[in-house]
Amino acid sequence: MWSLSIEETFYLFFPLIFLLVRNKFLIAMVCLIFIIAGPCARVLIGNDIWSDKSYLSCMDGIVFGCLAALLMNKATLTKQATKICFVVGLVLFTLIFIFRKFIADIGLCAVGLNVTLLEIGTALLLIFFHFKLSEYNKWQKIMTLPFRWYGKNSYEVYLTHMFVVTVFFNSIIAKELLSASIIIISFAIIILLSGLLGDFVARFFSEPMNKLLRRTREENKNSELNILA
Repeated sequence: MWSLSIEETFYLFFPLIFLLVRNKFLIAMVCLIFIIAGPCARVLIGNDIWSDKSYLSCMDGIVFGCLAALLMNKATLTKQATKICFVVGLVLFTLIFIFRKFIADIGLCAVGLNVTLLEIGTALLLIFFHFKLSEYNKWQKIMTLPFRWYGKNSYEVYLTHMFVVTVFFNSIIAKELLSASIIIISFAIIILLSGLLGDFVARFFSEPMNKLLRRTREENKNSELNILA
């Protein structure tokens, strides 16, 4: 719930900036402040938990996600630019996620930039896969369908997966079934059921609410146009 409160604070604050500040330069400066504040907050806070969970230490990642979404929605990248996104994103992701000791040894963790680089790498990979999807043939689309299905419902899965996790692991611990094979099988079942639960929530709650909000917005817009006419 704490991580959700961070996101909700951002999602309330970020749209208000766009509504109140119409100057693109000022908006860019606000985004830059969040990006700089992230690693600073992770370093300056003396508590390990707070360095990961405080509001400002998480804001830069959400900014990168929003910027990636804006780029994917507004821009068209060349094949060369798309490949560069993939290479740079994969290098950054691999360095931070796999070679953690090396990153710590060269001092990136000490200044909070390890998380920043991981966020940038992830955003670049998302941009690459977004533009690459249009080039997929039939079999590639079939092979990537499970990943795209989870991605489409990722927020619903994120919000509800702990219900599945809690039930499964409480059952495993209660029955003392802590063997490696049982845990691996449980992980597979949890991933599947979490996806199904997320899809259920998206299908019967999120999407109906989105349609209702969009319809209401269109009706209000039409009413305003009629009044002006």
